[in-house]
Amino acid sequence: MKMYIDGDSKGKKTRNGELYYEQFEDFFWKKKESKYDIKHRKNVERHREIVTLSEERNLEEKDKDYI
Repeated sequence: MKMYIDGDSKGKKTRNGELYYEQFEDFFWKKKESKYDIKHRKNVERHREIVTLSEERNLEEKDKDYI
């Protein structure tokens, strides 16, 4: 399957390869978040919002200075 994705002519897409990839994706990449992961993600999002608002406020103040 990897050879097929990489464009190798020897690689071929098979039904078993697709099933294996789907199962791998479900069990590995889509794992559930722990309580810590959820809190961490929310804290990071909140911090980014604060930084964005602060930057916007600074830009507004600079615009007022030019007027």
